[in-house]
Amino acid sequence: MKTISLIGSTGSIGRQVCSVVRRHADKFKIESIVANASADVFLAQVCEFMPKYAALANAEVGKSIQHLIPEGVRFGYGEQAAEEAVCYGDIAFVAATGFAGLKYSLRALQLKKNIALANKETLVCGGELVMGKARETGVEIMPVDSEHSALWQALNFRLNAPFKRLIITASGGPFYGYTPEELEKVTPMSALKHPTWQMGAKITIDSATLLNKGFEVIEAKRLYDAPLSKIHTIVQPESIIHSMVEFEDSGILAQMSYPTMEL
Repeated sequence: MKTISLIGSTGSIGRQVCSVVRRHADKFKIESIVANASADVFLAQVCEFMPKYAALANAEVGKSIQHLIPEGVRFGYGEQAAEEAVCYGDIAFVAATGFAGLKYSLRALQLKKNIALANKETLVCGGELVMGKARETGVEIMPVDSEHSALWQALNFRLNAPFKRLIITASGGPFYGYTPEELEKVTPMSALKHPTWQMGAKITIDSATLLNKGFEVIEAKRLYDAPLSKIHTIVQPESIIHSMVEFEDSGILAQMSYPTMEL
């Protein structure tokens, strides 16, 4: 039985983590849950999984719902209370959105707790610091994001395995193939209609502009200590090939599946 502190439980990835735990309750248990301000979903998760500890980062919303927390669940609100959740469980699953995810990752490193990492900013903004501390403490960083999990699997779950090239795939987003004239007419709503993935709003917009792929190249550089010359991107519109690794003998291993973050 593996126990988890789930940071960012109400977002797209957090909900999918809950789905996996729900189906495999004999293998996983959520010991702590953190969300930002989505009170209704958060309360439903707390009532279902009955963690030892739950917290909302938004103090105002947290105060308004504290009387609804089930008996037996410790509850806190505010940034400091949210960080305390990392103290629980064997693994810190960091699925918080944005720069806030970095502080949870650093707290897990301080506690020498393995990290299942789905937060891009941890590596984009603090990759050198985070990976350095992981090496110092012996903490395992387990990439959860589709492309980096695929690379990790192809490298036999080793961040230090030898390779010739890392090949990260991109769907191209909703505007792939558009002419310059067509791109002038796109709207935020059309950018939110990703052709293959169901994701949160921020990452969907970043995918439409290809900014997300730039982030993933930076993540790969930090995770695998690789020069940019060894990291390549290609468009694979169906999102079936999630990433590939080319080895020194020119053999290539790819991780393929229908688009789902649950893998």
